[in-house]
Amino acid sequence: QAIVRGNGPNAFPTALLNFPINLADQYTQGFNLEASYSFDWSVVYRSLPGQTDLRVLANYTAQNVTVSAPGTIPTSLRSPPKFTAFLNYRLGPFTAAWQTTYTGGSTQGAGSPAPVYYVVTHTPAITLHDLNLSYRFKADGRNLQAFLVINNIFNTPPLVYPAAGGGIPGDNNPVNGSTLGRYFTAGMKLNY
Repeated sequence: QAIVRGNGPNAFPTALLNFPINLADQYTQGFNLEASYSFDWSVVYRSLPGQTDLRVLANYTAQNVTVSAPGTIPTSLRSPPKFTAFLNYRLGPFTAAWQTTYTGGSTQGAGSPAPVYYVVTHTPAITLHDLNLSYRFKADGRNLQAFLVINNIFNTPPLVYPAAGGGIPGDNNPVNGSTLGRYFTAGMKLNY
């Protein structure tokens, strides 16, 4: 019973009970892939030192349909294909890690009940590269790690397109990439 009344059927309501129900639906199709391989360089050639780890993550969404409520027009927004490759090399306390992230091109303004029309409807693919260098050592009996991270090594500009319904001059939505461009992070980690 959604209406709670005082004494008797004609009494003043004392509470209204609201039961929220989520009737939205989302249907997706696609696949995720993860593969990794690790090896010692001495297996390749006896005198080569160090160890390498390779890892690949991939995602492809063939379909992503959302129905916000029963009777509404379904929206279909498909994500671009993405993959990330990791290459790590370790030699004693030193580690070098390279990461490459690829995001495929996408088409804007499609799949909406009230479509937004863009002058340039297709954004191209983008590839970003990051490098992480670290060195572990001890000082005063404590484990320390010095590191340097360079994000967006090649200073790839982000893919930018106008935001739907922004209405504010200069209101842009970066699709992929970093609006900061290339940036460096250096520091020390202390384990105790």
